Amino acid sequence: MGELIVKYGNEVNRAARRLTTSELRILFVAIAKNFQVKDRCLECRVSAQELISLGSDPSTAYADLRQAVETLFDRYIVFTEKDASDNALIERKIRWVQDIGYVKGSGEVVVTLSQKLLPFLHDFRKGFTLLKLQEIRGLTAYAAILYTMLCQYRDTRWMKIDVQELRSILEIGDRLKLYGDFKRFAIKSSIKQINNSQNTVFNVRFEEIKAGRKVVAIKFILEDKPRLIALKALEKADPHPVIKITDKQARYFASEAIARDCDMVMQVLRNENILPVSVFRTFYTNQIAIDWLAPQLKKPEVLANKNVQKMLRSFGFSF
Repeated sequence: MGELIVKYGNEVNRAARRLTTSELRILFVAIAKNFQVKDRCLECRVSAQELISLGSDPSTAYADLRQAVETLFDRYIVFTEKDASDNALIERKIRWVQDIGYVKGSGEVVVTLSQKLLPFLHDFRKGFTLLKLQEIRGLTAYAAILYTMLCQYRDTRWMKIDVQELRSILEIGDRLKLYGDFKRFAIKSSIKQINNSQNTVFNVRFEEIKAGRKVVAIKFILEDKPRLIALKALEKADPHPVIKITDKQARYFASEAIARDCDMVMQVLRNENILPVSVFRTFYTNQIAIDWLAPQLKKPEVLANKNVQKMLRSFGFSF
């Protein structure tokens, strides 16, 4: 599915939305496919395979699509805003989609987001939330909604929200009435999914804020995942890490590279500006190519190049 991007106004994060996991995934795919369009909401197709790539069960993904046709048209998002004339509060409901249909025999739905959503997809004066679609892969509805809310706070690294507001956003309704149940099945379960995911870009922990003995608010704290901490450490390290190969190894791997796929090797080196075009054009025998390439492979700046490392690994060299 590639690097589809989800981007929308921050107002959406604090709006109530009751959605199943499959409905949420369909909407996020549709939002991502409207990313480049500014003046209207496009009709787009969402396939069962795209849902599967986001974590849907392959055995139910097609049935989930069919079910979404029956339910998603009636789903809406609730915004509370002030009337410009008298500052009266207006609770406004906007449908997520203006039309949706199942494409028979294709395992796809065709869907058009509501034109009323357009300002929230492209007018970002109040800020916006941005994430890669794959970041929500495998997350259920509660976890995905919480995660996307927290994406708004990547810079400040924390978010505070009243318990009742969070219940409203998740549209808990009469379910999980006891705070202990809400904490277990909505908060802790969502955080566990976010933290265990290999696709999310931060971990989450939370603190309870009390008034007397009652928990009235939650403070969510964002923390770097261990793999990202390691990556940042590497970025701060020497841009040319010490990777050494002997003259014999350099010549052997140059020989192997040229013998196996001379065109591929030259393309990599040209793309990385390691091999000047003028030099590339002078190669008329493999031996000359090897004589030039072998000493290049010993240079720290060349060995630090990720594509060169990938090329060498394909020939059996380990770092």
